[in-house]
Amino acid sequence: MYYVNLGNKNKPLGLVVYAITLDATNKEIQEFMEDAKRKREQIKGVRITLTIGEFDDDKRELWEIPEVRGLCRRIVNLGLISYLDRSTMLPTTPEPELVSATWGAFEVWLCASGKMKEQLNLTFKESLAVLAEFRGELDIANAKCDALLGPLRLKE
Repeated sequence: MYYVNLGNKNKPLGLVVYAITLDATNKEIQEFMEDAKRKREQIKGVRITLTIGEFDDDKRELWEIPEVRGLCRRIVNLGLISYLDRSTMLPTTPEPELVSATWGAFEVWLCASGKMKEQLNLTFKESLAVLAEFRGELDIANAKCDALLGPLRLKE
């Protein structure tokens, strides 16, 4: 597991991408959560996404790989989605060219729940129901993170 902060120490770009591999332990994922929380608290407006490594040569989409879906379920169950950007595929993403190859909380949850392919074919109205379900899962993740690491304290 590693992260890339595009920018430099004095002027961070504000995009942090964590790479997680299938062999990541729950302890390593928790360490990622702690680091992501610190970055959210220290860098105003930071973008935090993740990528799942080891599958560059696999022709399948990540969400089609059972082991990736299992990893995403662990990420959701541990609460990690709480610190990720909400989404990298929804049209509100301000720097789509920077994050299009990474996932936010919504994409991780879609993969974990087996709904990624379904989501790609939904109408806007149907998507609203999926977003409401995601919001419920995100609320649970937020509560887990608050209990484990304390509430998030954003800089003013």
